[in-house]
Amino acid sequence: MSFSQESPISAVEMMRFGRPSWLPPFGYGNGLDALFWACIAELPHSAIDGILNELREQDIPGWAAPVKTAAKARRDSTGTCADTAPYRLWVATLRFNDAENVLITVLNNSPKPRQGPTP
Repeated sequence: MSFSQESPISAVEMMRFGRPSWLPPFGYGNGLDALFWACIAELPHSAIDGILNELREQDIPGWAAPVKTAAKARRDSTGTCADTAPYRLWVATLRFNDAENVLITVLNNSPKPRQGPTP
């Protein structure tokens, strides 16, 4: 009989290859790194840059990447769905509550009208 035992990995070892592998590819961040990340929202691409900048000002690591689905990939190949895909926003788990506050503040102060039904 054989068994395996996991050995602990230090934080330095986890960052040896750069960003953690669970962050989605083809995205971009605000230049700050973290060991652990959590998805906080899906937002339109037009809102992402402002939110990432504000997160950086508050010293909160952020990462955004387009949401890719099979249907989106098919539409992309026909050229009918250019820049309309939402982006998933990831933040450092240690600063998740602070990131929520930043997100609420930025979205409430946004001059753009909200899309969708009005309550």
